[in-house]
Amino acid sequence: MEKVMVPGNVVLMDLLIYWILSMIVIFVIDRYARWRLGGAKELGYLVLRIPRFITMIVVSSVTVGFYFVFWLGHKEISYATETFLGIPYFAMWVFFLVCVFRRIRAEKARRL
Repeated sequence: MEKVMVPGNVVLMDLLIYWILSMIVIFVIDRYARWRLGGAKELGYLVLRIPRFITMIVVSSVTVGFYFVFWLGHKEISYATETFLGIPYFAMWVFFLVCVFRRIRAEKARRL
């Protein structure tokens, strides 16, 4: 059985799409948190700056790291391997979403 190979420029385009989609998801989750926690000046919302910063740094670092790996080294990878490139991005979405929901639940409990 022959492996289907994906050229490096397609992988680089996928990484760009993952990064843009990640920034949009982080932005939407952040706006939801701002709305649920009462505004940008509330302490509960300000606490989320660190998880948001960590999420954006990790997503950007993974993108730059993969970019250099495919730009400098590997010119093509198998299609099966390419499907796993989205895992770090998805993990960071889940991390930030969990942080937001935990903060919202904590603020609700504090207000009661």
